[in-house]
Amino acid sequence: LSSSFSMIEPLMNTLSSIPADAEHYTKEQFAKAYDIDPELLNRLLDDGILVPVSEDDFTEKEATIIKLVASFNTVGVDYAIIKAYVQHAKALSELECQMQAQLCGVRDDQNFSTLWKIMFETLFNAKEYLFKRYTYKVLLKSLKDEIIK
Repeated sequence: LSSSFSMIEPLMNTLSSIPADAEHYTKEQFAKAYDIDPELLNRLLDDGILVPVSEDDFTEKEATIIKLVASFNTVGVDYAIIKAYVQHAKALSELECQMQAQLCGVRDDQNFSTLWKIMFETLFNAKEYLFKRYTYKVLLKSLKDEIIK
């Protein structure tokens, strides 16, 4: 699938979820614009909690994640939970890469568009469906368990 950059570019833009009109900052500009402690910024980058699309390209997306981490901290959620969440996201992306490699392994001229459909459906439909449904089921079970107590 990587053989056609013109088809990959829209996918990568969608995956980055950065609006086309987003303002971009260098790391230093970003820290100043959003009044972020440079040490905190470096820690979040080192821990993989902040993942700018490129090395020195920060947007409001990164600022929203920093605000979320601050909210977790304010209410006393253990930072290790956030780091574990990141590890699961990384593991899922590795599985998606394995899927892409297997799809490339069976590619031919007849099935190329079908393989693209499979990849898009997986990344933009099945992933959302599975995450939301399992989150629903786990939260529902948790609520039921709480009621029973």
